[in-house]
Amino acid sequence: MRLAIPATVVLTLYSAAAADTHPVSPAQLKLQGHATQILGGQLELALPSPMKLDVVERSLSSHVTASPRDEVKGSFEFVGARFTMMAFETYASTGSNFRASVISDLPTQGVDVERARIKKLPLRNPLVGFEVIPKLPKSSLDANVLIYAAYVARANGTVQVLAFYLSSEALPFALAWTSLARRVVTSVAPGRNPIDLKAGDTAFGRYFVITRPDGWTTSFRTGTDDGPIAVFQLSEVAPLTSSSASCALQLGAQSALDGDEKQTGAETNVLGVKVRWTESEDSVGATTTTTIDNAWRSFGLVITCSAPNQDQLAGLRQMIGTIRLTGD
Repeated sequence: MRLAIPATVVLTLYSAAAADTHPVSPAQLKLQGHATQILGGQLELALPSPMKLDVVERSLSSHVTASPRDEVKGSFEFVGARFTMMAFETYASTGSNFRASVISDLPTQGVDVERARIKKLPLRNPLVGFEVIPKLPKSSLDANVLIYAAYVARANGTVQVLAFYLSSEALPFALAWTSLARRVVTSVAPGRNPIDLKAGDTAFGRYFVITRPDGWTTSFRTGTDDGPIAVFQLSEVAPLTSSSASCALQLGAQSALDGDEKQTGAETNVLGVKVRWTESEDSVGATTTTTIDNAWRSFGLVITCSAPNQDQLAGLRQMIGTIRLTGD
């Protein structure tokens, strides 16, 4: 993610030849007349008319594909420049001070806070947000450079990030593209499908149902050829940059327990089967893992839960104990 500031843009930003061929500045490009739902319906916005949303063709490290609920990409080319929007679901909350949370998160995104400008955005109620405007280089070896970003929060406190990138050869015209990015961001409105943070039963497709506590959300990803067939994620929604707990249920994955993990003696019932959990702990936090053979048809289920400290693992195992087959 990266950020930049809007400004008045004139055609003199272009060479005479470019202006003759393309008399419209990027800042003046029309937005589509209809709203587009993004991030599984968390937000809706008006995209630039030439922009198309793409499937994010990217495998994550766990051999699963990116989910449209997690991220979405849109791009187009104009006057020799490539303009790209990336939208991310953070599965995090604003915390007690949203601006302070944004400032704390920026270094983790590679943004130099000392040289960035952070301003509150004029968004439609009940949305709140901040734009981040980084100091741009005159040139870059990177193919794409972040020119503008926005942190947006819904009424339930969940945070989404919109980041806009420009191909490096177009950096001399970044001001015009930044203006376009800000117009897109200020068109944002609440989508039809907010993340549900209330306690209750959640179905993982046609496979399982689990009961989650307040303040937790779920997501689903499909697997790749060399990975599980599906991954179900349960995430505790905590303030940006703070540690939180999570559980990943990988259907069809192979168990790969590390030699440093130890038998804790903890046994619980999952899907009617008594299972033994292993545990490990390091400077980042604590992890507990178990495997259930033939959890769904002939597919095994590898369950891994992580928490900031070891004391929280028992509660996560208790939550996993509520899982049952769909239709049970």
